[in-house]
Amino acid sequence: MAAPGLARLARNDLERTRQALKAELAEIGGQVRQFRAEVERATGRWNAIALLFNRQALQADRFNETEKTSKVAAAQLSQAESRCSPARPRGR
Repeated sequence: MAAPGLARLARNDLERTRQALKAELAEIGGQVRQFRAEVERATGRWNAIALLFNRQALQADRFNETEKTSKVAAAQLSQAESRCSPARPRGR
């Protein structure tokens, strides 16, 4: 295959890769927004539950379940946000 043909194939491949990356970033952006909203809801629930628990008006298992939900939401958000960050070179 001639050099111009190879260059055209390379450009087409690069464009497909750009489009795929753009779609993936859009999907990740949606996940970040969703997880951010979940963290806000979980934090609000946890604050309300903590008040009840501190007043001994709530069982420990309910408090622990709410705390776990809050931590899971925060971990999901952190993971999604890290997927948006530029990759760091390995070994540095």
